Amino acid sequence: MKKVNVILKARTLRMLLDQVCKTKDDDISR
Repeated sequence: MKKVNVILKARTLRMLLDQVCKTKDDDISR
């Protein structure tokens, strides 16, 4: 159960990071 929890946390963290990177890219390209 703990392993699944860690994987889910890592996945959500990566998704958040991807969103931040996308917004940063948008800001730079503007």
